[in-house]
Amino acid sequence: MKKIIILGCTGSIGQTALKALENDKAPINIVALSAYTNFSKLLEIAVKFSVKTIATPLANFDNIQKAKALGIKVFNSIEEMIKCTEADLVLNGIAGTAGLNSSITALSTGKDLALANKESIVMAGYLLKELAKNNNKKIFPVDSEHSCLAELIEAHGRNKVDKLFITASGGPFRNFSLNQLKGITPLQASNHPTWKMGKKISIDSATLANKALEIIEASVLFDFPSNKIVPIINPTSQVHSLVNLKNGQTYAQISQPSMVFPIMNAIYKAFGFSYELSPLTSIFDFMGNGIKLEFYPMDQKKFPMIRLGFECLNSSKGSLIVFNAANEIAVNKFCLGEINFLQIPILVEKTLIKMGNQTLTDTFEDIFEIDRKTREIGEKLSKTF
Repeated sequence: MKKIIILGCTGSIGQTALKALENDKAPINIVALSAYTNFSKLLEIAVKFSVKTIATPLANFDNIQKAKALGIKVFNSIEEMIKCTEADLVLNGIAGTAGLNSSITALSTGKDLALANKESIVMAGYLLKELAKNNNKKIFPVDSEHSCLAELIEAHGRNKVDKLFITASGGPFRNFSLNQLKGITPLQASNHPTWKMGKKISIDSATLANKALEIIEASVLFDFPSNKIVPIINPTSQVHSLVNLKNGQTYAQISQPSMVFPIMNAIYKAFGFSYELSPLTSIFDFMGNGIKLEFYPMDQKKFPMIRLGFECLNSSKGSLIVFNAANEIAVNKFCLGEINFLQIPILVEKTLIKMGNQTLTDTFEDIFEIDRKTREIGEKLSKTF
């Protein structure tokens, strides 16, 4: 029986994983769970799946006693729970920078990592890859684009692949004018046209910051330079990514927009299972789904986060940390109504300029320090808007 820890079990990644595993017949045992704020939901899930170990940073005395009465141990620290729990794999579905410590802990304690937390790779991918190698562990990408790219690169061979094409739906405002974008509300920006996701990632998809982060993630994960990574728009989210081979051929993965595929693909690969054992989603029906292979270039003037992401990728490892932290600050300020939608990339760019070229990223401590400084600067700059 293989053992898995699911972090962020009340979020979209965690919920999809739990539903898939509930209907799956493979010998997989969920041994621990975490959630950040929704303790009652966390406890409910733990009882349903007979999980005896959970973690949340906000567990109070009464909640801990409730769990204890059910025979469930509660950790206040997710990292401590990972250290104290025997498992083969950690599925990290935590949103944002908060997920990096858990990625470090998983690999450091001899567990493979199924990674949906792209911020871990953007901020510290090269150190995480080194940590995984030193501990003889593996990182399995869960983002749909990177799961797809990993499959295509493995199928055709790294030395035969020339370019990586990363697809995006274009978000809900792809056809909006700049004047229309100025009045966008957080509620509108949270309504993604093809994916059901959390608020932060949905807003990132609306600004295309999420795609910028994924471009960086692809470069770091697969060791491809920025000039070999091409972002393109596929409005229906049916083509999850493509690779262009050196001989001129192009291959793509096509399926309905469902995170079941990349999540279970990562879990099955980590455990050495054959994915054909358990088809968890319906076979894609080309005629019934009315597939449209439409592709469009990205308007980087209207959505400058793509440009900023490429500039950081071509600058320094420290700039990637600044970009991620500045974006998190900007999205938060937008949600609070302190800046408008078009000011998100402006605040990010101003923070990047103010922080300058950050190069001291030889340790995880360096990375967290740059992240801290960036947030401090971003907060100050946001008050000038």
